[in-house]
Amino acid sequence: IAQCYHNIAITYRDARDFAQADEYEQRAIEFAHGAGSERLVALARLGRAEITFRRGDTQLAGASARRVAEDFARLTDPIREGDARRLSGLAHLADGRPDMARREIAQALELARQHQGALVEAESLRALAELESSLGDLPAARGAAEEAIAIGERLGSVEEVAAMREWLDLLPARSR
Repeated sequence: IAQCYHNIAITYRDARDFAQADEYEQRAIEFAHGAGSERLVALARLGRAEITFRRGDTQLAGASARRVAEDFARLTDPIREGDARRLSGLAHLADGRPDMARREIAQALELARQHQGALVEAESLRALAELESSLGDLPAARGAAEEAIAIGERLGSVEEVAAMREWLDLLPARSR
């Protein structure tokens, strides 16, 4: 039941109904606690951190993502730890800390690649593209984005690939 509530929360989150998404993640946490599943508690907490990030509270989202990354490391779930580190990296980037963002995103990519987490790898590459773009390294941004697109195409992630192509089209053609 906790997993179902978490999945419903993702649907609301992607529809940008953050209040409903957060409510479903809270319910997921309640059911996960009741079932004694630390992994599902951490997963729903990561979901809440993502919602918080999308609402614009980057400091709280980053702190939450870092705590959840530690939980997943302790639970030996490297793919989800990588996903939490990706979110932490994006929060650092939004807060104007590119060095910390790079460190977290690099760790997310390493975990995803070592453990064959293609979706997390693609999402981390997208985060890396955003980081490189913000630093003015447009060739590196393009390279990361193109890698993310290739993985997304392999996974059949039609909407994500389209969004990444649109992002690439908006990227200036010149390099730094």
